[in-house]
Amino acid sequence: ERAVNTSQPGTLQLTVGNLKPEETYTFRVVAYNEWGPGESSQPIKVATQPELQVPGPVENLRAVSTSPTSILVSWDPPAYANGPVQGYRLFCTETATGREQHVEVDGLSYRLEGLKKFTEYTLRFLAYNRYGPGVSTEDVTVTTLSDVPSAMPQNISLEVVNSR
Repeated sequence: ERAVNTSQPGTLQLTVGNLKPEETYTFRVVAYNEWGPGESSQPIKVATQPELQVPGPVENLRAVSTSPTSILVSWDPPAYANGPVQGYRLFCTETATGREQHVEVDGLSYRLEGLKKFTEYTLRFLAYNRYGPGVSTEDVTVTTLSDVPSAMPQNISLEVVNSR
């Protein structure tokens, strides 16, 4: 048993810290005045909630442009998953516009399709479990591949460099 004293008059609540998760504790309250302690309250039992253990960041996040409109993303599970991973969330931001989209992913790889040609994208990734989303990875930047020109060259100019 331990005692926690509070001397804030008019305060009828107290937060008790440094407790273990998923443990049951018994509390009682005793009032004191200048003549000493009063009678103890009836004991009440309170159980602390489980500690939220979200996953750490995924490991070895890799992103490679595989075509002018797609990026292949692969990763390893988090080193500290804190229970079974229920899925992954991939955030993809078009760097120039800041437009972000996200997709829920199962497995350890995913192909982003329908992207703009020769465009830089910023990717970040996180795992989630029953307690919620975990720690996000650092941003990874990748640029989609270029493609054949969309039209014939225009406004061509010619300049003589030398006699040959």
